Amino acid sequence: MEEAVGDRVRVLREEPLHLPMERLLLDIAREEFATRESRRIEVALRTAKLMPVKALESLDFSFQSSLDRERIAALAQLDFIRSAEVVHFLGPPGTGKSHLATALGVAAVKAGRSFYRATLAELIDGLARAL
Repeated sequence: MEEAVGDRVRVLREEPLHLPMERLLLDIAREEFATRESRRIEVALRTAKLMPVKALESLDFSFQSSLDRERIAALAQLDFIRSAEVVHFLGPPGTGKSHLATALGVAAVKAGRSFYRATLAELIDGLARAL
């Protein structure tokens, strides 16, 4: 926020825009909100282990013809999160499981939801350490 406000003040000093105070405050508030939202998403993506970021739009259905587009579209609505359901992706290596899980997680984070992605090996390791 300090950067956004500092930039706005610098611009006003160099080139007064003669904006009404309400407009100036609204612009600063919008910049602040955008900065905070961007940081929230960045931190949530790192915390949820969703790096590098993937998107459902970049999923190549022609590469993996066994994927059901309608089922993926339904998952993208994030109803499984609202229903407190767990989603598992199973299959051989190189079939898009990680891409799909990451893309759903990114969509959830952008929607303001908590999300955590883990491989089966990570889950087993975590359970073993808990015993």
